[in-house]
Amino acid sequence: MIASYNQSEWTQFFNKNKEDKMQQNITDINICFEDVNPLKIYFSNINKHPKLKISQDGQIVIDSSLGSKKFIACDPAIPSQGIHQFTFLINQFGAVYIGICILDKINIEKYYLDIWSKINHGTYLLCNDGFVFSNHSQQENKVETHLKFQYNDKITVEVNQEAKTITWKKLGTNEIFVLNIQ
Repeated sequence: MIASYNQSEWTQFFNKNKEDKMQQNITDINICFEDVNPLKIYFSNINKHPKLKISQDGQIVIDSSLGSKKFIACDPAIPSQGIHQFTFLINQFGAVYIGICILDKINIEKYYLDIWSKINHGTYLLCNDGFVFSNHSQQENKVETHLKFQYNDKITVEVNQEAKTITWKKLGTNEIFVLNIQ
């Protein structure tokens, strides 16, 4: 399961000195989540882009840097059998992608992935703007869906290893989207 963040309105990188001086002006991107099944997950301190910071014992990830999409995995890995659900609360964001990944592919790319221009990118993601990304299906990759989310929404992700599906549910509504996985 990963989340990605981007603040595209920023056009340049701050060097360390400027970043220290301007820290109070940077808008952090926070996503925290509530675990709704017995598997206690948290944002990984190891399997993440180096610019992402983790707080509150892995419950919140903060991206106060500029630039491209950054990925982070959750620990422990989702078991290869059964049905597993996790709910993310969106605190504030630029672009946010929620889903699952093939960690080996993410590690090879050093947490910079090009999900827009190629297939076999190692992820199954839903973006807050409604676009879905499929690692294995060209027809389901980069497709706009009806399911969009924003600040203060809760999104439940259900991974069904037997049915080979990932389902995103927007809590408080009847909105869901299901994607096949491999």
